[in-house]
Amino acid sequence: MDQGPYLPEKCSMSIQKMKEYLDLCLGYHYFVDDKEAYLIHPLEEIAWTNGEGSGDGNMKTISVEICVNSDGDFAKARTNAAYVAAYVLHKYGIKKVVAVTGSDARGNKANANLFQHRSWANKNCPETIRNKGYWNSFVKAVQAELDKLNGVKSTNANTNQSTSNTFTPYKVKITYKDGMNVRAGAGVDCALVKGVIAKYGITYTIVAEKIVSGQTWGKLKSGAGWICLTGFTKKV
Repeated sequence: MDQGPYLPEKCSMSIQKMKEYLDLCLGYHYFVDDKEAYLIHPLEEIAWTNGEGSGDGNMKTISVEICVNSDGDFAKARTNAAYVAAYVLHKYGIKKVVAVTGSDARGNKANANLFQHRSWANKNCPETIRNKGYWNSFVKAVQAELDKLNGVKSTNANTNQSTSNTFTPYKVKITYKDGMNVRAGAGVDCALVKGVIAKYGITYTIVAEKIVSGQTWGKLKSGAGWICLTGFTKKV
């Protein structure tokens, strides 16, 4: 899936802003943000996303651009993109996600059905997902959504269930420089706790965990709410 700097502002914009640039013949099939997905090229058409001419990246893949805008919720945008990716895989009869691996996103490429832009082009893309280590959780989220579309019963790895009946509290430090949103429950669909931020560099005690769409969420000991642990924290 792609999330690269092909547009003005390096895609730091919402769906609405992107629509203003559609007359530039943008090279993607879908744009996705935290509110909606927008199809600009029919799936049967080649979007010419990758600079490789008639290679498989252009001829055999569907491209999805995830919007990274300062006033948006990137975690929610990733969740929406996971659904779009699952929808495309389901449309073509695929039941199991096989993702590329490795730092160059080219491991297992011959057998894969879920790619990064880096798989086809010599660039760090999708930049935010790669730099923050979100790829594995994104792949799990796509599989979870694909299972739903295929009517597969969820397992603990893909449902909003506690990871264990007994839990030993532990501490984490926030590694995301902008700080973390705190939510009333586990998952990006839960309401934000107004006025509460888990601050960068501060250590918090986690007293419970839940896995939601492939991401691990932790409940704060203070009772303020839940934070996403995947890619934003490290244990201390």
